[in-house]
Order: sequence, then C-alpha cells, then structure tokens
Amino acid sequence: MPGDLDKVFFTLGGAEANENAIRIAKSMTGRQKILARYRSYHGATYATITLTGDPRRWANEPGMPGVVHVLDPYHGTQRGTDDAQTALAYLEETIMLEGPETIAAFILEPVTGTNGILIPPDGYLQGVRELCDRHGILLIADEVMSGFGRTGEWFAVNHWGVVPDIITMAKGLTSSAVPLGAVGLSPKIYRYFDEHVFYGGLTYNSHPLGLRRGARDDPRVRGGRPDRAQREDGRGDGASPPGAGRQASARSGWSATSGCSGSSSSCATARRWSRWRPSTARATR
Repeated sequence: MPGDLDKVFFTLGGAEANENAIRIAKSMTGRQKILARYRSYHGATYATITLTGDPRRWANEPGMPGVVHVLDPYHGTQRGTDDAQTALAYLEETIMLEGPETIAAFILEPVTGTNGILIPPDGYLQGVRELCDRHGILLIADEVMSGFGRTGEWFAVNHWGVVPDIITMAKGLTSSAVPLGAVGLSPKIYRYFDEHVFYGGLTYNSHPLGLRRGARDDPRVRGGRPDRAQREDGRGDGASPPGAGRQASARSGWSATSGCSGSSSSCATARRWSRWRPSTARATR
C-alpha cells in the first residue's frame, strides 16, 4: 500500500470498504460531514449511494445526512477540465462555507471509473492532500476500481506521489473471484483505535476463503505486471520522467463499458449522464 499505510480492516467488497472507511473517519475525528465529488461512484449501500454523485443517487435520496458533494475538475464536454489551481479553489471555497471543523473526510476516486475514466490534472491530488492536512480532514482514496495495477501502478495515487490517510480496495484484490474488500489504514488512524472501540464489523469479514484467494491473486506473485506496464509505457526504464505517458496509459488500458440496453428509465438516465462524460470514454453497448 502507499506510504505508511500498513494495517488493513477486511470487508466483503468495495461498498462495505467505503462505508467502514467513512465510519472510521467520523469516529476518529468526531466530525460528521463527508465530502465527495459529483462525478463519482462509491457503492450501492445506504451510505455509499449517498456518497455517489452520479444519477444513481437520485432515486435513493435524501440518503445519509452529512454528505456534501463538490465539483470535479472535469465539467463535461461543453466546459472541459479546469486546471488544478482552479479546481482546488472551488474545493477550498466549499470547505470554508461548510466549516472545516465539521468535515471528517474527503472521499474520492483518484482516477474516476464509471463516470468517464477521469484523470485529474497534475497537481490536483497533491493540492487536495495539502488542503486536507491544513484543515484536519482525512483523505480517503477509493481505489476499488483503480487499484492493483489497473492504471500501471499498484494504486492510482502512486502516479502523483500522494499518500492518503485511508485507502479502500476490492475487485482486483481477488480478481473478483470471491467477495473481499479492504480498508487500508495509516498509523495515525489505527493507533487511535488502540484506545477506542470501533463499533463496526461484518459477519463474514476476514473470511478465510476470501483471504486465501486474495493472497493467491497478489499481483507480486503473478509477476509484477504494473512494472511491466510501466516499461511498455516508457516510464520504468529511465527514458521518461516519472508520470510521463500517464494519461495515455490509463486511457488505453482501461475502457468504459456499459451493459445498458433497451429503453428502460435507467438506460435513459445513463444516456443523459453520458452527455457529461468525456467523449473519449463514452459507454458502449
């Protein structure tokens, strides 16, 4: 895991990982608000569908109290993408208007998945990290989709050298063969619970079948595929500076697909939402 994250709370999947991550953040900080981005998907449980910013949230509102959605750097095909400085200014304005002392955490996908494979401008994630540090807000990286080599690094945050306080993962953890998710924690988070009870848990968390599959599917056991992807992209042989070719690698190696077909209301919603997604990552039938 990135940086000093070295302890894990196992869950049944990605949604449960995200839900437990925000519960851990609230418990540690004593704050009740969570920031999330509009172009995001974090799961379909009561809490995580509220965190989700895309139209799948609409039918489940009002949802969990305390979730505040913020703008992404990307604003759709008409407006394009803000530079990091502009996007961070919008984010800080929201933080100040909500009250920094009321915000427990900011959860985001470092590379947004089902909402368009949105790669942030360079400097954005570093700026988010600085804003969170300044205001005592925990940074949660949702790497359920982007983790385990899917962007050419073990985790997408590694492209920008950013270490979150909490990281969530699933999917690639077992190649989705059996249910397993995880919440990775930094020492400042898990040491808090040496003296305080975490009132959480799941019936089947740390199930031996899931853990056995997770150990078997560890990418390091399978031959270091992210390292190979870096070499093929010209980033791992010293020929290019760190991060060169990042966007081309992520876009070519990670395609967006949709199983939507027919004329159902959910498909109509998906088609409306596609107008706000990058043209290079339109969903296909």
